[in-house]
Amino acid sequence: MRLSRIIFIVLILLILEINVFCLIFEGQIPSAFFNYKGELNYIYKSSNGKILLENAVTKEIFVLPLNENVFSPLVKKDRNGNLWLVWEEWSKNHSKIFIGRLKEDGTISICNTINEKGFNYSPDLFFDENNIPWLTWVNWSNSHFRSFISNTSSGKKWIVNSIPFISISSSKIIVSNNQILVFWSGSYSGPENIYFKKLGFNDYHYFNYFNTIDDINLYPNLNPQVAIDKDGLIWMVWSGYDGHDYEIYCSIQYGDRVLRKIKITDNSENDVSPSLLILENRTPVISWCKTSKWGSDIYVKFFEGDNWSEEIRISFGGNNYFPQIICHAGKIALIWNSLNEIKTKVFYLDNLKIFNNLSTHYRTQFIYNPLLQENIYIGFGNSITYGYINHEPFPEKGYIPRLKNMLNISFGETEVLNEGYPGELTENGLSRIDGVIENDSARYLLLMEGTNDVIFNQISMDTSAFNLREMVKKCIEYGVFPSIATILPRNDWAWYFDFFRKRIFYLNDKIREIANEFSIPLTDQFNAFFNYPKEKGGWKSLLSEDGKHPNEKGYQVMAEEWFKEIKKFPFPPINFNVKRVINEILFYKEEINRLEWNDSPKINMDYLEGYKIYRKRKGEENYNLIAIVRKRNEYLDKDINPNEKYSYLISTLRNDGVEGPCVGPVKDY
Repeated sequence: MRLSRIIFIVLILLILEINVFCLIFEGQIPSAFFNYKGELNYIYKSSNGKILLENAVTKEIFVLPLNENVFSPLVKKDRNGNLWLVWEEWSKNHSKIFIGRLKEDGTISICNTINEKGFNYSPDLFFDENNIPWLTWVNWSNSHFRSFISNTSSGKKWIVNSIPFISISSSKIIVSNNQILVFWSGSYSGPENIYFKKLGFNDYHYFNYFNTIDDINLYPNLNPQVAIDKDGLIWMVWSGYDGHDYEIYCSIQYGDRVLRKIKITDNSENDVSPSLLILENRTPVISWCKTSKWGSDIYVKFFEGDNWSEEIRISFGGNNYFPQIICHAGKIALIWNSLNEIKTKVFYLDNLKIFNNLSTHYRTQFIYNPLLQENIYIGFGNSITYGYINHEPFPEKGYIPRLKNMLNISFGETEVLNEGYPGELTENGLSRIDGVIENDSARYLLLMEGTNDVIFNQISMDTSAFNLREMVKKCIEYGVFPSIATILPRNDWAWYFDFFRKRIFYLNDKIREIANEFSIPLTDQFNAFFNYPKEKGGWKSLLSEDGKHPNEKGYQVMAEEWFKEIKKFPFPPINFNVKRVINEILFYKEEINRLEWNDSPKINMDYLEGYKIYRKRKGEENYNLIAIVRKRNEYLDKDINPNEKYSYLISTLRNDGVEGPCVGPVKDY
């Protein structure tokens, strides 16, 4: 059976080594590092203004010898693993940046001070191949913003931008291959954008500005984060507005040449504040904050092969923001703010890969076809579906008429179409299924096939599973909601050869995986037979004399098993409608779309998780998920343009992640 939602959450808690802290501070983002023992440490500002260093494992706390006007302490490690601390000290009319060596007992040896006129802030530190520290920072003086870099060993410094900027923030630096690259977000005309500039390592010769995104900049792009991998590729992530909301983008470049640019989130929520690391110099991992009207949560993705993984949710509920991601010896730590608390989760890349694999079990393609009939089911398979007893056809004694009677009693008039084809192999079923689902106009399909494949050793069980998987895909693509069943044990010659018996077990394991992968209902007919009580005759009493087909008693058990699962189906809501209404908020009025619906009378409320709502603008091709609604039968869509028209679909979500077919559309609202 597929993983339930509860088991999935428990797995998250078990797989992650979780450390949660409630450290109070006043608006300052903490900085963190792993010590040489692999223990996580924080530097943060306490409520009384002191800068503290705390070991998250031993709980030992040191007060750093810094004054109360210190802001934004940043810990960096050089190429030898030594700790460096960079921080800002602010006064009313001036701020300085300090750089010092940090010991794990909290002592600091100040090595350099940046004391440019005006306010100096947003420092970043990078160590070149010779372990020389290079610093970049932002300066504001005489109403001008400038970006600086400095070789902290020699004390030399250079202004990066010759053009005056209206604003500059998030300055970052990379030193590689005799080049210094400085990145920042800022604006000198129009919305905030991301820039970088290259400086020759030996002659310090400036190159022109290079915009990391399109030259035509209609929307803000901000908060760049950069890192370099073992091949010298520079990875940058940032948050950019796409015309509807903020999304996370990534660019890959070599030196000053952008090789690739990717939009790695695309949803109806705001994705902001990215953080980036290159794990063991080869695997990019990013975290960011996804915000909506319900709050904000922390998400993670990693890059493997040539693609980013699925989004992996790390926090669940509340106001979570400003994630940082660091690593040590393969161990990853995520640190973020949650109101006045610091929260942490520690894990390994393999944990993320497990999450990514689990997430693929939850179908991302919704099922929708408005032309299909809600009260029609298809029984699809071979002679066991058709209804054979002792090699003779008796469809009137099979599971299909029995199931039809059960559904009629519980749900009202229901049709169960018999699309069993005696002697069929899965490859034949794969060829046949398109015509069946197109002709029958049924909303639901009950798939059970593979028994005949078992005895032909020319057919691998992996191929049989592939054919079944493709049948499921075809159903989903056409808008039919499939449920799949394991094949039955058999009491003929094949069962008594270990080779063929193991093929049955193997194929059934693959069928269970298919149900997990597509998040569709599984009816485990094999176990229903194999575990049939001995006091009632055991599993062999359910089979006819040919040992392969059920007898009437067996077909009754099959019908009951299908019926048990169908009663848990996430049937779509009814009476779905949308109204354009006026929402009054104090002295402000806004137009919103109010969605309402009723539960299907067939729904089993014990398994109901909620509803998924999809929307598209008039003229758009694809629907996008905009909300998951729980414990209510209405949704207020406030994120609309009153001058535009929208269409909506809705589906029911079961508490194990199985999503039912969509109904709708309700359109032109």
